[in-house]
Amino acid sequence: MSSSRNHNVRALTEGALLAALTIVLYVADVYTRILVYVVPVPIAILVVRHNLRTGFMAAAVSALGVGLILGPIDSVVVFVRVATLGLTLGVCLAKMLPWPRTIAVATIASLAQVVIDFVLAAAVAKLSPSALIGRIIDEFTVAGEQAVEIYEKIGVGEASLMLARQSIELMGNWLRLFLPVIILGTAVLGAVIVASIARWVLLRMKERVVPAPPFANWQLGWHWIWGLIAGIILSYVGQWMDIEYITAIGRNVTMGFALLYTVQGIAIIWHFFVKRNLPKFVAVVVIILIYLTPPLNLLMPIAGVLDTWLDFRNLAAQ
Repeated sequence: MSSSRNHNVRALTEGALLAALTIVLYVADVYTRILVYVVPVPIAILVVRHNLRTGFMAAAVSALGVGLILGPIDSVVVFVRVATLGLTLGVCLAKMLPWPRTIAVATIASLAQVVIDFVLAAAVAKLSPSALIGRIIDEFTVAGEQAVEIYEKIGVGEASLMLARQSIELMGNWLRLFLPVIILGTAVLGAVIVASIARWVLLRMKERVVPAPPFANWQLGWHWIWGLIAGIILSYVGQWMDIEYITAIGRNVTMGFALLYTVQGIAIIWHFFVKRNLPKFVAVVVIILIYLTPPLNLLMPIAGVLDTWLDFRNLAAQ
């Protein structure tokens, strides 16, 4: 009986502390915009160390605290963030689900968070979702034009200015064409970052956590190639039948799988850098330079696709 009471007291104490930490992190993120991926972590840790009920109570307290400081809109936003991704991730880590499944479930929660945040933003702005998307793209274009004007004032050459204008126009077109895959990619990135941070903190707290496979060993199964093939087929069918939404679906599916195979290509490069004990900072810089340098960046998804059958890492080990 005494042990159970002590556990409840400890859960309430930790819940209050982590709820307060969540409030501080969210308020700091409002002004810095660099802590968005840390906000759900305290609640996830609380679920792992205690239970879902304690995590939910802490999430509600966090929302109330933020509401008192910043207002009701931010109260809803912080609750959505910690109640979707934070609680979901906490349950996955507490149940010791395999790392790929944890990331998949956390991605669904992260995607739900992104969608709810967007719907809330549209409601606050009193705009339809499509109108809000248009405004975001327009603001992105205006910000790019302002940047070009600054470049002109500081005497940047005409060739560089032309390249900047072309990049801004290209980015605006990409936002229109690939918005679904951009949103999904944002959700996946958010899930991976939050899960990695939570896992790192739990390890430091001596908690049992599911092992995460090294990035250097990351590899898609052969059946994933059918997704890329389906995307390419849908793109051609949509163009042939002149049906825009089929073309858009095919285009986004193709881009999504191309990005996945790009990540696999990066994993291959990382594997060989690790094998040669290259410092991680140098390896990251080299990979970024390759990714930003055409046509070298095209080799990454190609290597990822070929690796499905050739398995470059095992070939090099033989």
